[in-house]
Amino acid sequence: MVLFGVIGLVIGIAGGLFGIGGAALIPPALVLVGIPMIGALAITQVGVVFIASASAVSYALQGAIAVPLVFVVAATYLTGALLGWRIAKHTDPNRLTTLLGLTLLALMPVLIYRSIAL
Repeated sequence: MVLFGVIGLVIGIAGGLFGIGGAALIPPALVLVGIPMIGALAITQVGVVFIASASAVSYALQGAIAVPLVFVVAATYLTGALLGWRIAKHTDPNRLTTLLGLTLLALMPVLIYRSIAL
């Protein structure tokens, strides 16, 4: 449990400092410590609810939420999560791990640029 707490803390700090989404960092971190890919993806989906809730409260306190967009984004996110889960359940975990790694490599230049451009 301590290890997972440390992982969450480090990912939270990275997200807060550099704007890197936790959902992009949680699965690789969990896979590195031995969690199967499907479990890592499931944990990430649940974690995103808490991450988004904290952000939503912060933005709501500032009056910066466009309420109609909340429903559009929530509906499409849930649809995407369900479709992704169905695809993940029918895909070889090794392929999912490779796809995750390639996705992170493709996102790396964007993340570095955003960190430097701040």
